[in-house]
Amino acid sequence: MLQTAMAALQAQDFAAAADGFEAALAAMPNHPGILRSLVMLRSRLGEHGKALAHAEAALALVGQDAMLQDQRLAAMARLGRAEEALGLSQTQAQSLPNAAFRQGDCLLLLQRPAEALERFEAALRHEPGRQEPARPEILTAAAEAAYRCGKLQTARGWLDQAVALEPNNRTTVMARATILLSLGPGDPTAWHQGLLDYEARLWPEDSLHIERRLNLPRWQGEPLDGGAMAGTGGHLLVCAEQGIGDQIRFATALPALLARGIRITFECAERLVPLLARNWPQIAVHAAQEKRLGRQHVFFYDWLNHNGADRPQSYIEGGSLALRLYEMGTRPDGQTRKVMAK
Repeated sequence: MLQTAMAALQAQDFAAAADGFEAALAAMPNHPGILRSLVMLRSRLGEHGKALAHAEAALALVGQDAMLQDQRLAAMARLGRAEEALGLSQTQAQSLPNAAFRQGDCLLLLQRPAEALERFEAALRHEPGRQEPARPEILTAAAEAAYRCGKLQTARGWLDQAVALEPNNRTTVMARATILLSLGPGDPTAWHQGLLDYEARLWPEDSLHIERRLNLPRWQGEPLDGGAMAGTGGHLLVCAEQGIGDQIRFATALPALLARGIRITFECAERLVPLLARNWPQIAVHAAQEKRLGRQHVFFYDWLNHNGADRPQSYIEGGSLALRLYEMGTRPDGQTRKVMAK
């Protein structure tokens, strides 16, 4: 069982690894090493109740342990006990090397960003002789506090550092996307980078994997009907993602596609179908067929098979339309911008 769990962990299948360690724990109750692994995995998967239970069980066995104490406080804070966790992080500060960061984390959850920022800045200050860079986790949290305090450039600087340290960290890259896109399109370089960072939302999450059972290529802006001009003509499926508000926002890009002569099938939440169909009668609007299967969120596309020869040539997620259109020369206001030849 342990070998299976370790193999899943090495493959970064954290859900399978957690299940494997749970099976191992059932065979070897009160094993501190297994409990420690489960604390980290359940926390990573967002299963904070289980993380807390395992942390408390491990602490009962081993006594004081800085990592377990810190993870216990993190889980408590995310279970609606942030005030209690903040108090404990203050009284246990001498035994918690991570105390300043955990206090900032609790304060941010309590909607006290200015106090949180002060604590994160304390966590970021290097001790004398310390050479290693600040952890991306601290930089990202500090950036969120700075952003909430209106210190956008400070937030951006910290996120640039965090992304440089961990360019494949989905949370960090998405945080930078939020900052850059909030600045608006006035700075074209920052706007474009924000759109690129926003693609990180499509990266797999530890706790949820989106699967589209769709046999179409993803659109990269190329001609859809074999024409010579990129992004003109043809038939494109715009896929549903995220919530209703996001889908309405993504739909604002549809006129720019229509202006390029692209026929559109727009997939969205069922309750949006009448509204969008009335607004754009020239667009085929279809309700998403989706289902949550454990940690999988699956979109089904059997309905496309009924379209016959009129099936789309490619698909694109709604949230990626702005990037595709911007790279083809369409500004956020729908006007054309100059695109440098590559």
